[in-house]
Amino acid sequence: MDAYTPIRNCGLSFKFRCPKTWDSLRVTRDPGVRHCEACRKDVYLCVTDEETALRAREGRCVAREMPKDTGESEHLLGEVAADDPMVVRLQTLRREKRIDQALNSPSSQACPTCKFPIPDSAQACVVCE
Repeated sequence: MDAYTPIRNCGLSFKFRCPKTWDSLRVTRDPGVRHCEACRKDVYLCVTDEETALRAREGRCVAREMPKDTGESEHLLGEVAADDPMVVRLQTLRREKRIDQALNSPSSQACPTCKFPIPDSAQACVVCE
């Protein structure tokens, strides 16, 4: 399972593609976040697929660097579609890791919803969250 290596920047699906550029957004205190005055939303610079999937699950706008044919790069901005294959694949891997954690940890109780063991070290079910 850990052998999965996603191909970055390949076919990222946006449910909304923003025409703005990263450089045109207002700088914030966080160098990885800029603010769009047009839609009044923060835009999160995502370097990895994990970051992109996390922000997509949160419904956030993202900026993702994409290579151009000229050898330069540009940032694509927008909201990533929740059904983007990369997002779905990473969500599945994340859930599988949580299941492994539940099954391999000492447990004295089971989750009433999913029936997986709740690790004694956890406050709540690590599978259902």
